Amino acid sequence: MTNPIYVGDYGIIISVSTEIDLTGATSYVLHVSKPNGIQVDWNPKPETDLTTGILNYFAESGDLDTSGSYLLQAEVAFGGKRYIGEPATIEVLPDCK
Repeated sequence: MTNPIYVGDYGIIISVSTEIDLTGATSYVLHVSKPNGIQVDWNPKPETDLTTGILNYFAESGDLDTSGSYLLQAEVAFGGKRYIGEPATIEVLPDCK
């Protein structure tokens, strides 16, 4: 079981599997649709072993500012080509303080 994510959390790792070998990729981005309709891009880093296809994003202060479902979609570029991954979601719970 993964730890719950709460509004205001930061410093946590959000991992997304692209299900492709990232060897030779020239750029990575996570397109994010927040529950309030705002769309942003996050800049993830790949795992050290590029063959895993895992991108990790370290949430910064203000990234997780709304409770609800966040839709994440990876985009990876390989020179003149790009790959758009399957959408994934994370659930951000309200902070009960």
